[in-house]
Amino acid sequence: DPEFTKAGRGWLVLQGARGVAEFQRVGIEFPQATARPKLKGKTVILKWDREIGSVEFSLGRLDPGRFFTWEQILDGEWPPGTVTLNERDGQLRLTVSYYRPIEAAAVDPARVLHVYLSQDGKSLVLAGPNREETYDTIGLDDAIGMLERLLKQRQLWEARKECAGNPNKPWGNKKAWQATVKHLGAVTLNRERFVADCNHAWTRRIASRVKGWRCGRVMFARPKDLLSQPWNWGQFEQNLRYKVEHVGSLLITDNPENNGTTGIPALPEARPIVAG
Repeated sequence: DPEFTKAGRGWLVLQGARGVAEFQRVGIEFPQATARPKLKGKTVILKWDREIGSVEFSLGRLDPGRFFTWEQILDGEWPPGTVTLNERDGQLRLTVSYYRPIEAAAVDPARVLHVYLSQDGKSLVLAGPNREETYDTIGLDDAIGMLERLLKQRQLWEARKECAGNPNKPWGNKKAWQATVKHLGAVTLNRERFVADCNHAWTRRIASRVKGWRCGRVMFARPKDLLSQPWNWGQFEQNLRYKVEHVGSLLITDNPENNGTTGIPALPEARPIVAG
């Protein structure tokens, strides 16, 4: 760049000289092999442009889970990977990736966990290899109730949007139409966030059962929806695959044409628990 002859790519992006939108979406990556970020205590020091020098980030107070993760990274148990710098809501954000070893020895490939929607569609069934000793359900009543409330809100604002008319016509109320569109967007965003939170919580519970029951395979019968309401089962499957692979288990997905309420796999035969 003729204006900044000595500046590096990261400095140009941060100053807005080029690629601001890409910087916010993708960020600037500092691989361990090239930029060599220093991880010390609870700080991250990145090599920056020659004229600017290094940039230091302090992590501040960490909750117990993140503190444990950070200790594992510093001790070398979970080797650090690429460090990414980007911007969100006017603040610089730093993401430190790491490699976590898979605990493959803790699971048995012969033990299978079946995950499917119950007959009434109101719970997720977790059926393990030992029948009642490895059996659990995740209630979906709260999720279904929230979906129904959000659906009513959407229907209300859709009706108000129709009453506002065409914003590009003389008989339309443009301000009212814009207000209803804004509220519809908020309802959509709330639904997406709620579904993402549920998928995270449900898959985390399933992964804990996989590890506790030492299941080497997870059979997931993917439903079409949740009581006739669409659900992001693709995101659920992606989260579940990521979590079970951390404990060395394999996810096998069955996408039935039905709603997941027929063709439910039979509970496996009971297996004796061998001491030791």
